[in-house]
Amino acid sequence: MDGTLSTSNSSSVQYSLQKRPKDMWNFLIGTQFQYNKHIMLRAEVFFLGSRTQVLGGLQYRFGL
Repeated sequence: MDGTLSTSNSSSVQYSLQKRPKDMWNFLIGTQFQYNKHIMLRAEVFFLGSRTQVLGGLQYRFGL
């Protein structure tokens, strides 16, 4: 254990990775709604593939 910790700065890990998209296409629908000059809502939905993803956000603008 002591030998492993003392060589941690010069150690390396060998690995390989085959990276490619699972699906060729994905579809996105999104919208924004500004409630007033300080608050805005945003929503997006990604679909048409092997998974569905939902993204939402709330934005507040300070009066600077």
